[in-house]
This record gives sequence, C-alpha cells and structure tokens, in this order.
Amino acid sequence: MIASLAPAERDAFVKKLAKKLRKDAGVKEEVDASGGGGAGLSSFDNGKNNAPMDLFATSAKGEWYFYNASMKSKGYNEFKSNWGKRENVDNWRRKSAMKNAMTPDVAGGMDPLAPAPEVASTGKPIENSYDALMLNVPTTPEKLDSSNIKIATALLTLAAIFQNELQDYDQAIYTYEIYLQRFPEKLEDGEVYLGLYYCYDRIGNAEKAAYYKNLLDTKFAESRSAKMLNDPLSLQPDKNNPVVSKMYQHIYDLFIEGGFDSAIVMKKTADSIHGNNYWTPQLTYIEAIYYVQCDQDLDAIVKLDTLITLFPTSPLSEKAKTLIDVLRRRKEIEAYLSSLEITRAPEEDKILIVDNKNIETRKAVAVTPSAPKLTEIKPIKTMQDAAVKLPPSMISGEFKWQPGKQHNVVMLLDKVDEVYVSEVVNAYKRYNTSNGLNAIVVSKLPLDAQRNMVSFSKFENAEEAILYFEKIKRAAPTQVSWLQVSKYSFFIINDENLQLLKSNKELDKYKQLLNNQYPGKF
Repeated sequence: MIASLAPAERDAFVKKLAKKLRKDAGVKEEVDASGGGGAGLSSFDNGKNNAPMDLFATSAKGEWYFYNASMKSKGYNEFKSNWGKRENVDNWRRKSAMKNAMTPDVAGGMDPLAPAPEVASTGKPIENSYDALMLNVPTTPEKLDSSNIKIATALLTLAAIFQNELQDYDQAIYTYEIYLQRFPEKLEDGEVYLGLYYCYDRIGNAEKAAYYKNLLDTKFAESRSAKMLNDPLSLQPDKNNPVVSKMYQHIYDLFIEGGFDSAIVMKKTADSIHGNNYWTPQLTYIEAIYYVQCDQDLDAIVKLDTLITLFPTSPLSEKAKTLIDVLRRRKEIEAYLSSLEITRAPEEDKILIVDNKNIETRKAVAVTPSAPKLTEIKPIKTMQDAAVKLPPSMISGEFKWQPGKQHNVVMLLDKVDEVYVSEVVNAYKRYNTSNGLNAIVVSKLPLDAQRNMVSFSKFENAEEAILYFEKIKRAAPTQVSWLQVSKYSFFIINDENLQLLKSNKELDKYKQLLNNQYPGKF
C-alpha cells in the first residue's frame, strides 16, 4: 500500500510514521545538526542563555544525592525525557558522524535535495528513522515482485492450515478468496481452485463446489490438481504397479481375515521398501483397530497419530481422531457402563393401543366383560393358507415375500474377522447417534464360517427398511472407508425370513426373491 502511493505522499506518510514510532519508543524529537527541525541530534547551544539547571538540587537536608534512590531515579527520568535514549559516546562524535552523513555526494550522483540519511556510528540507518523504514518499502519492480511472492506464499500456507489442520473451511475459503482478489493470475497450477472446491464441498455448498471444479477442469485439465480430484490413482505409482499393489492387497486380506501376525510382519517389510503410499492410511487404521481389540491402546494411539500427521486430508484422519478420544477415555467409559443399573418395568403396567395409535401406559384394572354380540365368526386363515395364494414371484424356496411385516436391514460381511465386524457395528452406532437414529438397534449375527451379518432393526415394513438401506449404503464409503467395497453388501429381510436364512444358509435363493421385487437393487 505504501509503495503504491505517489512519491510525495509516500515520503510524508513514512516521515509521520517514523516520528510516531520514535515518540512511542521514548526518543525525543530534536533539532538536527544543520539547524533545521527533524529527527537529528541535539545541539548543546539550545537554551544557552537560560539559567543552568541544578540536577543535584534537593529540599532534603543532610543526605547526598547519590545516596537517595528516589532522587537518582528522578534525575534519570528527567534526563531521558529531555535528551532521549543516547549512545554512551561524546557529543562531538555524534555531530561529526551526522555532518559526514549529510554531506552531499554530488560527484557520485547523490541528489543534493534529497533528505540526508540518518545513520548511526555503525553506518546503518538509525532505528525508526525515515531511511530505516524506507528500506522495507518495495519501491522498485524487483522489490515489489519479491514482496508479492512472500505474500502469496503466506496466504496459500495459511489457507492450507485452515483447511487441513484446523478444518475451519469457512476461514479457508475467506483466505483463498483474498488470494484470488490479489493474485488472480497466480493460480498455482489449479491448486487454489482445488482448495476452494474441497472446502465448499465439505460445508455442503454443492453449487460453489461445482463452479470451482468446472474452472479446474477447463483451465487446468492436465494439472496435478485436476488429477488429484478426478483421477487420484494416477498420482500413486505404487497403486498402479501391479506387483506392489498385489503385495499390499495380500497384506490387507491377511488383516481383514484375521492373519494378524503375518500381516504385521509383511507390512513392516513392505513399508521399509516402498515407504508411505496409497495403502498406508487404510492399513495403518486397521492395524490400530487390531491393537485396540488386544487392549494395546498405546500402540493403537501411536499408529493413529501417525495417520493423522501423514494424511491430514484422508477421510480416515477424522475417524482416527475420534478413536483416539475414545481410547483416552476408555476407563472412564467402561466404569460408567459397569455402574449402570437396569431395572425391569413392573409387570402390572399394561400397554394399551388406542385408535389413534398413541401408546399409553396404565395400571391394570378389573373390568367386567359385557355379553358378546352374536355375530358371524369367520375362520382365521393360517400363514400356510395365505402362502398358497402368493404368486410365484413372491416365493423362492422356503422364503416368502411379505412386505407388510417388520423388516431388518442387513450388512453382509464376507471373510471379515470378528475384530472388524465389531468395528463396523461401532461405526454405524456412531453414525446413527450423529443422525438422530438412536432407536435403531445394531447387532452382529453369524451366518456361516466365512460370512457375518450386521443387523439394523426394526422397521415397520419393507418400504421403511428400503429408505434406511439406501441411506447407509450411501454412507458406507465414508463410515467404513477402511473396508473395501468387495467385502460387504446390503439387503433387507423380515424376521421370519431372517430366521430361515440363519438355519438354511440359502442366501442366493433369498436374493432371488428380493430381485423379483426390486430388479437390480440387490
């Protein structure tokens, strides 16, 4: 701002600023050696006709000045007030240095009308003088470019801190936009657009996120930033290397399927060769989960801290922070749960369902039944009778499609160790709590030696179950991002069919029944 002022305005501004800074520092403005006003050195000729001041005058009797601490302090303050903070050198030396500094070097090209530079005996401009301050003003194109580079770098660094370390996306957006206003031509190969896309996406502003994504795709289609958004795997050489990818896939499978000892040894060896790569966040997180299940909380926290430090933008970073918080409060949480007392409701309480479907709890009272009216009594159809009349599309083996009955949503896990089945349950319990779905019960059920189920119950009918099914299926890549998509699937099922499935294990036949009702959905 100062550099952009006209020369006369700039000089006036800097001189005024120098005077203020010197005043704030307790330096008195004195008459310069040339006799003009300014921030020069003092002349001892000032006030020579005045009566000399007796520094040692005191109203106290019988006590020498230098033995009186209050008088010494008063004298020091008065001297500083009159003369400022002065170097401990003779005045003639100061005057000589000032005179030499103000001698115009016409032969050398110095402007004789320019203000004389204020320099100390070291040859450097005096602190808070006009010349000292002007040294920091970028008045040349080279200095201005250097200044702008520093400012631009600082703004991008600050925006990245707000975005990645503090997750303050609003402040990150504000900083990015200041950068765009000041440096619209310095877009750093699309990095600014990528940052704005990410921050707007995180706060749920899809319109602005799409706007900056379009700018990135059109103006920087081949940039690293565009590839990071559209094709992140292209930036991961290890992921594209089939040998390395196969090695880490095997390590991942060992972890998920319960071969922990072998997985840990192989991971350590692979990391020593390939370092941090595409697989690191995922494998670090599932290794930490294993340590949690083994009550090795310190080892788990170390792994999770490493993940947060190395991959702050990874979706697993937030989960790692949550898990660390839980681990540090583990004893407190377990003590609270163990102290809970669960009391069964009194048996005499009855639940009466009235016509408007509101539920009330009342004490049971004796009621004298009235004589029944004589009406025609129709026989009640059994489930077998009803099943016979179901169309073929609603029957598959022993399974029957009954959409009006209570349903469950099931997440089927294939070759996933019990350790990670429990973590899936915990993840979705946290998801339900954060979304106000506390009434949904999440539990795990074994299906066979290789497959486990996580059940979400209960829903009034199939349509309600479908709504929740779609919700948690969309959330799965975020909620269980450490679990590969090939390891899980979702479907809905009522209680009666679920019991049949647990006994006959004929999942294919039940899936056929579902696909008859919802083609291609399951």
